[in-house]
Amino acid sequence: MEFFEYLTGKGGFMILALIVVVLFLYNKYKHWRYLKSSSKRKK
Repeated sequence: MEFFEYLTGKGGFMILALIVVVLFLYNKYKHWRYLKSSSKRKK
């Protein structure tokens, strides 16, 4: 339960924000790679 209390605290918010940023950057990178590979296919 201590871990859950930590997650709902300030430290947990920092971890949550970090996860959101990582997921956002990962999706952007994946999308960019997809666009790059699709543009190669068109040629």
